[in-house]
Amino acid sequence: GGVGAPQRTLSTGSVIGGKLFSRGQIYRILSNPVYIGEIHHGGKVYRGRHEPIIDRELWDSVQARLADNRQGEQCAATIASPSVLAGKVFDEAGQPLVASHACKGKVRYRYYVSKALQHAARAETGGWRIPAAELEGVVSERLCDAFTRPLELLDRLGASVDPACLPTVVSRASEVAKTVRSTRRGVVGKLVHRVDVRRTGLTVALDGRGVLKQLGIDDVEPTQTCTIDIEASLSRSGRALKLIQSDGKAAAAAVDQTLVELVVRSRAWLEEMTSASMSMAELARAKGINPSFVSRTVRLAFLSPKIVSAILSGRQPANLTAQVLRTTELPVRWSDQHELLGL
Repeated sequence: GGVGAPQRTLSTGSVIGGKLFSRGQIYRILSNPVYIGEIHHGGKVYRGRHEPIIDRELWDSVQARLADNRQGEQCAATIASPSVLAGKVFDEAGQPLVASHACKGKVRYRYYVSKALQHAARAETGGWRIPAAELEGVVSERLCDAFTRPLELLDRLGASVDPACLPTVVSRASEVAKTVRSTRRGVVGKLVHRVDVRRTGLTVALDGRGVLKQLGIDDVEPTQTCTIDIEASLSRSGRALKLIQSDGKAAAAAVDQTLVELVVRSRAWLEEMTSASMSMAELARAKGINPSFVSRTVRLAFLSPKIVSAILSGRQPANLTAQVLRTTELPVRWSDQHELLGL
């Protein structure tokens, strides 16, 4: 029984195939983007000339399931992070936002986007493009908060549990919260039924059965729906929309690699100038770049520790971009920097 690969004889006389598909082969088949009308090559996504044979929602659902079932976690920079809310995110009109990504160099940026933007080259096409890390981060934060109060969570789900089981439930809730906080967030997809994104906030509907299962409760059915409302507004930043809290900060930690690289470069160049007693003009000539660019970059080595810490943790104000840092005249006093940059 079972389905196997066809047997073939090569020109060398070697015989390949004729055996059952391995787990790895099945994963590669299920992960092939050709089925949704796409060609992936060199880290980029191209729209194929062929029509897709499955819809995007089914594809996203399968990829999320594969991510959950994958044993271990690959850590290489070239390995894509799974979009744990794939197939579960909807805009204010009830239309699904599909998981997508873009690559810049070795960095992969994930988004949840409107279908109109899936293959569009310009943002003017209309629709939403929300950074996946921000959306997943804020949902994960609120899930962690809910699991710190497991008895309240059970009450909101309308789940009656034997009091003798409560110590185990509390212990399991703590473990779930730790897993959600970790870099492996596959469990998030098992806890969330759907996320509705509005311009003024999010509503997260929990998967009641999924929540109870994670708490070790398999013989109780939820009798009520449980939702979590999150206050956050959508603000456009370039082609993407960012989730912004009322205090002006990003709704969840989202490290801007371009900002981080800019800060690192500024300190490396300052160290290079100091150790070799070079001027900015000499450094610019040595690197073959514009002296003005060197000047604007090196001065960022004198950013306050508070600003650097915010950038490294992804907690900088939403409007603090690499372009802003490069073009803003920064005061010398750290307190003045904080006031100017909104920290």
